Amino acid sequence: MSRDDNPIAAFLPASARPPIDAVIDMIDGVAKTIQVARALAEAQRPIELTGLENMVGLLVARLFDLDFAEGRSLRQRLIALERDLACLEARLPTR
Repeated sequence: MSRDDNPIAAFLPASARPPIDAVIDMIDGVAKTIQVARALAEAQRPIELTGLENMVGLLVARLFDLDFAEGRSLRQRLIALERDLACLEARLPTR
């Protein structure tokens, strides 16, 4: 059963959910964090990126828990995430 087929999946304990669902949630969380960071950067507000770096590191580690087909199914989401990170980076002041 996929995440879309099970409306209560988000309410199940992490151990009862398929690993791919947790990774999708992590991708969505990182994407939202990038959106907030980008808005702050555009407003020329200071940004602390340590939390974002930690989130991305954990996401990468979780990707290794997936089998090849599951990981491959997330390719477009990960490409979009990389593009969002590049846009954020372009808006950050140089040190």
